[in-house]
Amino acid sequence: MRRANVAILAMVLGAVGAGCAVPDDSDGGSGGSSAGKPDLKVTAKKILKEFEDNEAAADGKYKDKTLQVSGTVSKIDTELLDDEQYVIQVGAGTDFDIFTVNCDDQSSDDVSSLKKGKAITVIGEFEDGGDLGIELDNCSIA
Repeated sequence: MRRANVAILAMVLGAVGAGCAVPDDSDGGSGGSSAGKPDLKVTAKKILKEFEDNEAAADGKYKDKTLQVSGTVSKIDTELLDDEQYVIQVGAGTDFDIFTVNCDDQSSDDVSSLKKGKAITVIGEFEDGGDLGIELDNCSIA
């Protein structure tokens, strides 16, 4: 019995350790915060609708995926806790985009030429989706 418990503990610790692996940065160090090649391409309108309809299903679909999201610049604003970084809010292009796909951690150089209402495509790692919109980590303008 004791041997079985030790074996189970070793398997659990191995699985946890595998989840903490450091990602391979073999893209040649291109700089920026690009998440790399997208796993899925989607419009802001579609992904926002999916989260509105069924958050659990949408979370499962996009978990651990790099997304290429196309939409319209809804707003460009400073980060909540870092006024030197900016968020590009990508919406469906309606006059009243309440929920958006948020491309965080952008520099002023990255966003200074963007205009509200213009088409944009961003690439980032899905981080979270729900009541406050959709967050992309390691996001960059495509």
